[in-house]
Formats: sequence, C-alpha cells, structure tokens
Amino acid sequence: MRGACLIAGCGDTGIRIANLLVKQGQKVYGLRRIATALPANIIPIAADLTDPATLDSLPADIETLVYLPTPPQRTHDAYQKIFRDGFEHLLRALPQAATTLRRIVFISSSAVYGQHHGAWVDEETECRPLAFNGEILLSTEQWLLQNFTNACVLRFAGIYGPGRIRLIEDIGAQKVRVHAGAARYTNRIHVDDAAAAVMHVLGLQQVRPIYNVVDDLPAADGEVYDWLADKLGAVRPAREDKTSSDTLGNKRVSNKRLRASGFAPRYADYRAGYGAVIDTLAPIKPNGSSCG
Repeated sequence: MRGACLIAGCGDTGIRIANLLVKQGQKVYGLRRIATALPANIIPIAADLTDPATLDSLPADIETLVYLPTPPQRTHDAYQKIFRDGFEHLLRALPQAATTLRRIVFISSSAVYGQHHGAWVDEETECRPLAFNGEILLSTEQWLLQNFTNACVLRFAGIYGPGRIRLIEDIGAQKVRVHAGAARYTNRIHVDDAAAAVMHVLGLQQVRPIYNVVDDLPAADGEVYDWLADKLGAVRPAREDKTSSDTLGNKRVSNKRLRASGFAPRYADYRAGYGAVIDTLAPIKPNGSSCG
C-alpha cells in the first residue's frame, strides 16, 4: 500500500487496525469528532461525518478507506445519519473515491442476516434483517457496491475482547438467563481478529464484494454461557421455561470465504478468545465482584 489509509470512525477497533498498518510502514489518518485522544502514530482528523462542512479539507494522499463509525444512539435516525448519510458525505468529499482509491472497506454486521432458525448462512444467503439497524446497514452495503467497484463489505459478528467484558461480568453476577428449548446460535469475533481481518483484506490484490468476519465455531448461547460460568467459577445461568423468540437472530455464520482468501483467526472459537480475556482479569466472585 503506497498511499495513506483513512480510518473513518477511528475508535477502539479502528485504532487496532491503524496500529497494524503503522507497523508495516503505512501512513494512517484517524477521523473522529474529537481526535485528541488518538495515539501519536495516527494522524488525527477532527470531523463530523454527519456534517459535510467539516469534511472539506481532507488530505489528497488517501489511497484506502475503512469506514467503521459508531452511532451515538441506537435509533433509526442515528443509524441513518452515521451510516447511509455519513458515508455518502465522506465519499463526496473524496473526489478520488470512485477513481483512484484502491479500496473502500465498509464494516457492516451479521445483523443483516436476521432470523434463519439455526441454519448456516454465508455471503450468498438472502438477508432478512429483523430490525432497523440491519436494514440500514444492508441498504448501505447495496448502495456502496452498486456505485463503487473498488468497495468491499466486511460483515462483523459480535465483537468481544479486552475492554468488552460485559457478558463476563453479567455471568459472574448471575444476570444471564438461557431460553429453554431449541438452541439459539450466536456468532462472534475477537477484536484483535476483527482488526487483523481488515488488514488482510486491505492487502489482497483481488477481493470479493462481501466477507463474513467471524470465528470458526458458532455456538449455542447456553453452551457459551455455561462454559464462561465454569471458567469463572460462577453459577451456571438458569434456564427459562420458554422457547427463544423469533425476534432474536439465530443463525450460524460461515467464514469459509474469508478463510479461503488466506485469513485464519488467532482465536478460532469462544473458548480460545474468552479464555485469553479471562486470564487477564482479576478473579470474579460468584456474586460478580472482583476478588482482586
């Protein structure tokens, strides 16, 4: 990669991507509303993706773009403004977007798939989002791929890792319940593997339009929660006497396409990933408090 990479929405995952790029000698710009907190190895750009007026002086040496902002609220309006509208604002501010940018990477979500009753899904599966977030992300994917031949979509599963330990805390505090009945499958990716996957796709000579970014083992939620409880020395979650709701996603997301491109996750399943996270934490008492 000869020119610079712009990471738009440079939060925790974006910083991890940037650090990987910088280690390979890449120049990286990090765009966020308040850019003063970025590490010194990332060139800050203070801008608001929802305000086109703040995007009128972007650098001219940008060669690749990674778009992964976080909406300020989980509302339809916030998602629409930051993903669909904000992305369009940014690409209009980059006159080279459709011609000289080597690659545009949009970080989407496996939420676009919706409910598939435990079946395997891949990049060719019909998407049936269950809620506005998946609908807006899918609409943004379609708009991007229809208008930019240099674009690629990465559909992230649920991200976990250092600093993302709410589930671990809730298991320790016995706040988690498991629906009885048929298994509800969940999908995840360790944050370091998520960042590495973006790095991998940026380095590919040829890319497919869409890749799922997920580990090797979709697993039933009860299986994951029981394993976490045992690992923490906590009480296993109680089972509720009702079946899972059809309003919750339930699918097994395949990463075969990404693996076929040469990528292999460092944390191949939840045991490896959560195990590494838990090993860095102070012991958790059964009531959820830390022992140290």
